[in-house]
Amino acid sequence: MSAVLKDPSHKSPRTTFHYWSNSAELFAVRSGKWKLHLKQSKPVFYWRPPDSLVQPELFDLESDIAEKYDLSEQNPKLIQQLQALAKAHQADITNPLDDNLSSVTNQE
Repeated sequence: MSAVLKDPSHKSPRTTFHYWSNSAELFAVRSGKWKLHLKQSKPVFYWRPPDSLVQPELFDLESDIAEKYDLSEQNPKLIQQLQALAKAHQADITNPLDDNLSSVTNQE
């Protein structure tokens, strides 16, 4: 990360980011310039539990950094792709807290 901060020509090797609330709920996924909100709190406070959305909200962060213009209706295939990334990420980290607690308490 320091190389990215020190030299603007360096790019992060990560292309996908997952946003979690303090209540351990995945509420958004970002891939490239696109960010898909699966849940949201209005106004946005990351420490508050997010509310479920009727429909996911999609934002182009290159042209809308403030996340004001939902582009979900124009991009249904992109929403499916980002939802698949979120689902794969959640499957990859199933029960992380249980695993961590058992290692601390020496219980299985």
